[in-house]
Amino acid sequence: SDSFNYPAIERHLITAKREINESVGRHMHGRRVFQPKGLHPKVGSFQLFVEKYDDADAFLKQFDRDSPSPDVAIQFQRQFEKLVVLDYIIRNTDRNNSNWLVKYETKKVNERDMIENAGEVNHLSNAATTITTDETTSAKPTVDIRIAAIDNGLAFPFKHPDEWRTYPFHWAWLPQAKTPFSDDIKALVLPLLADMNFIQHEICDEIQRLFSQDKNYERRLVERQLSVMRGQIINLAQAMRD
Repeated sequence: SDSFNYPAIERHLITAKREINESVGRHMHGRRVFQPKGLHPKVGSFQLFVEKYDDADAFLKQFDRDSPSPDVAIQFQRQFEKLVVLDYIIRNTDRNNSNWLVKYETKKVNERDMIENAGEVNHLSNAATTITTDETTSAKPTVDIRIAAIDNGLAFPFKHPDEWRTYPFHWAWLPQAKTPFSDDIKALVLPLLADMNFIQHEICDEIQRLFSQDKNYERRLVERQLSVMRGQIINLAQAMRD
């Protein structure tokens, strides 16, 4: 990647300067021939490292083998629906089970959580003394599920990929994809998709600004990418309403 690799000539030049300075310093009491400047700064990657996430393929196999509780299944379904919305809008042409991750965490419920959930925050000192050890240890742990979509480099095509060949979403064959969109995801997404000001200023303008940082940026090409994305948004909004 150009973001992390410097040309060999630059690396050799820095090494040569360092060796000359070290040699001169040994014979001339610390004097330098070259002032250390180091490598010039470069634009890095937009990627972020995520911790405690597992490969989706491995998680799904365990999910099928060990039937989850209804609460866990619903929570995973809600996260999965967000992945579907993202992939459809950006028209990801390379989504398979190896480039999205799942984090499954079990959290214990402590006494403070139990008191707050019971609506006794205003009487914390009195309520804390009434909780027995049995009640604390018998509390069921809560589960937190998160999905991370990674490796999105083949998204935002400049024309609809169906004109080239079919690029299927591999999650389309999962059981979760057979379930209609939940009311929760509709309530979250539809108001935004119906707001043209939001689409233009919060999505399209921000994408233009972000993509413009690339040295090969072409505004007309990005406009074509955004045109495909707007069509995807219209289709998704209509599908959710139907």
